[in-house]
Amino acid sequence: MIFLRIFGIVMLVLSWRPVFSPRVGFYRRSRVPLSLGSNLTRALAVTASCVATFGVRPLLCVGLCAICGPLWLWYSKQDRRNYEKQTGRLSFRPTGQKEWVAVFALDVVFCVLFLCFAIRDQIWRPVTEEQRILQHLCWGFVAFTAITAFLMYWKRPRPNVSEN
Repeated sequence: MIFLRIFGIVMLVLSWRPVFSPRVGFYRRSRVPLSLGSNLTRALAVTASCVATFGVRPLLCVGLCAICGPLWLWYSKQDRRNYEKQTGRLSFRPTGQKEWVAVFALDVVFCVLFLCFAIRDQIWRPVTEEQRILQHLCWGFVAFTAITAFLMYWKRPRPNVSEN
């Protein structure tokens, strides 16, 4: 539990840094500048999960994290679209079949792992408040990884059948 708290403090500081000093940006491989809305929703989602780890209103914080997470993804998608319109080039390279299989397998492994933890917590009920908080976070991770796996499978790269 102490590792989670230390990790939470580090994530909290790193998530708010781009909001207060926009010149400092944490970009993925796409190098798309992120808007204030994207930075703010990411910072709120990380803050909510960190505060839940510390045990302050865990259900409220997990709900806030669940709302801010998809909102952050929507804002970042809008940022990518605006960047592509302004520059005229793609903001990221398409994922190949081998990369997709590796990421999908990793996502499924995490989903199964979190599901095992959640089922274990349903059989042996949590005793302390910290254990209850972690149980709620675990169910959130199960939902997130399951939705991610479903979306990845739905949008999977398909071979061109027209090439004969």
